[in-house]
Amino acid sequence: MERLKDSTREIAAKFIQLVSAGQFEKAQKEFFSPDVVSIEFPDADGHCSEVYGMAAVTAKREEFQAIVESVEGLKTSAPLIQGDVFAFEFELNFTVKSVGPQRIAEICVYQVRDGKIVKEQFLN
Repeated sequence: MERLKDSTREIAAKFIQLVSAGQFEKAQKEFFSPDVVSIEFPDADGHCSEVYGMAAVTAKREEFQAIVESVEGLKTSAPLIQGDVFAFEFELNFTVKSVGPQRIAEICVYQVRDGKIVKEQFLN
């Protein structure tokens, strides 16, 4: 169990370092499993959005990046580690094209298996 925690800790540190630098694409390419599952927080009706596989996660990231005009601030916390799971706080202040300033504040939770992230979930 201790080695699993060490491996998860190493992945979390490197992953968060890339995310903190705004290198989302590099973080995903380096650490995501081809079969990764991504779950967004529930919408106003309580429905969660889920996508499966690296191609779908890449498309989701690209769609989001296409609407962003500028990023005014990005903050992450140190990770919390439990077994094969790590979590951290994420805050993004950005401007959406034709809309204006927006803010995302959420807890990002990741599950690691065989050295790759197999699941991500965002909670707010």
